[in-house]
Amino acid sequence: MTSSPAHSTATSSIALSSVTAPNAATHSATAPGIAVSNATAPDTAACNEPDDISARLARTLNASGLASHALGQVGEDFACHELTKRGWRILDRNWRSRYGELDIVALDTDDVLVFVEVKTRRGHAHGTPQEAVTLHKQIAMRRTSCLWMRERKPGMRRLRYDVVAIDVRLQDRDTSRLPVITHVEGAL
Repeated sequence: MTSSPAHSTATSSIALSSVTAPNAATHSATAPGIAVSNATAPDTAACNEPDDISARLARTLNASGLASHALGQVGEDFACHELTKRGWRILDRNWRSRYGELDIVALDTDDVLVFVEVKTRRGHAHGTPQEAVTLHKQIAMRRTSCLWMRERKPGMRRLRYDVVAIDVRLQDRDTSRLPVITHVEGAL
């Protein structure tokens, strides 16, 4: 997976870039013979919060001692908010199955079903956020997405797997630095 330098946008207080992975064609997927999970999805209302979520994210990400789980949840909230601002419709968040969890399930502006993995990192000691989407995670995402489609959207044919990477590297303890968001379309 590759990324490009972030490009400033006029509509957001963060640096945003959008990257298309090689061979990012829309895929078809079916899940013959896979049993459906009884997992339930949480409310998607957090995706429709007012624009002050950008400020809340920056404050929360820069808080000292923030637990990894809390960092990830705030990153997912922010990614969801940004996708909604782009006109995407959020269908599910944190949907779980026996194989794993789907961070965000959405319809993009072209009505393509998109399964989004969100990775939020404070630094690159363990690689970039995009590199955290391991082969094991990719397999789990595909299996979980098949279960989701069987339960929620059996007729949906066009789909894509994206990664939203949120990089919050703090340099010289500069807590005013806003995160850099990279959206890799067709990442898997």
